[in-house]
Amino acid sequence: MRAVGGRNVATTAIATRGDRLALYRFHVMSAERRPGDFETEAIVLNELGATGRLGHGVVFAPDELVAAVAELDRRYLADEGAAFEGIVANTVRFVRGYADSDWLALRDLIADDVAFVDHRPASMPSTRSADEVVRNIRALKELSPTSRCTSQPSTALRRTRYSIN
Repeated sequence: MRAVGGRNVATTAIATRGDRLALYRFHVMSAERRPGDFETEAIVLNELGATGRLGHGVVFAPDELVAAVAELDRRYLADEGAAFEGIVANTVRFVRGYADSDWLALRDLIADDVAFVDHRPASMPSTRSADEVVRNIRALKELSPTSRCTSQPSTALRRTRYSIN
């Protein structure tokens, strides 16, 4: 990369799954950062092989986060996460439902007697209604159409945290 001017490399972790999968943002730029200098960015998925060395790598365009996370989850379920297929599959469906504004699909993933509490200062109202949860999520997306939903399944705790930003 030095031949085309890449001198500085920055990586930012996006997500991990199990002990062997990591998804991160990879940014290469020149040290001087002058207009016209070489610069590139990508989302990279790396999977360690049995020896602890890189066994598989996939590169995505910077705007392909949804596809990158789907591949991360697919690879996790094919190996380490097979025992957690249910929670990971539901997480994937939730994220996809939000991305596609498929409110019926989202509703199907929420129990009728859900207890939803949001403790953030600027938060959605607490509710015990699945339909109201979906209405609140939908309203949030309408307020911020470019927002995206991400998740980090925690198999040790058998729960999933969702983040909409």
